[in-house]
Amino acid sequence: MAVIIDILYCAEWDDGFGARGWKLESTIADSRVIASTAFTGEISETSVFVHDIVDHYLCGLKIGGHRNEVIAVFLHALRSGVPIDSSIALMVEDLITTGECGEELETFLPDHMLHGTKLPATDSISLMEKIASRYGKQETYHQLIEHYYRIGAEGIPDALSAWSAHGLDNARRSAIGRCLQKLIRDADSHVQDKGISMARGQIRVGNTKCRIMTRTGEWHRPVIT
Repeated sequence: MAVIIDILYCAEWDDGFGARGWKLESTIADSRVIASTAFTGEISETSVFVHDIVDHYLCGLKIGGHRNEVIAVFLHALRSGVPIDSSIALMVEDLITTGECGEELETFLPDHMLHGTKLPATDSISLMEKIASRYGKQETYHQLIEHYYRIGAEGIPDALSAWSAHGLDNARRSAIGRCLQKLIRDADSHVQDKGISMARGQIRVGNTKCRIMTRTGEWHRPVIT
């Protein structure tokens, strides 16, 4: 049994960024989701696209919004051992600076930080400024760091349950991620070598093997634990 995921490749996405790469079909309408290639960077052994599949889609987490992202960061760390401190710090700094987290602050922030703050504030930045004024910037930062860590830790059980509900083995998350990375590298090299401008395809994720299929190619690899 395999989980089937529809994907789309474009050599240049008309999304304001002009990025080359792959997206999940389910995210195409969301301009905030930037296409990803097989590039892994210097820290993680898997690409952003694998992260979108393994730590978001298959774990029932939408892409975007700090709540989803922090849980996905924890899930990424669990399967690959990458550090999470810098990712969480960036989200906290972004929240303090912009007041944006992908949902209303009244539902996202802990109750004790909102207590005594006159609502509604004129905007999210004003609300964050009021909170920072009450606690001080450094204490606000530390409390938000603790809040993000709490969200991440508490979100893991439901995310892993969503993974299991697909019939996938939690003990194989790391191996499946590595397998998908190799497959995406295969497919990404193919579309570049052939000069393909757009390709629709499917990823089939299983416990023992994974596969990528497009109209012009098909690649499969075993899941090696």
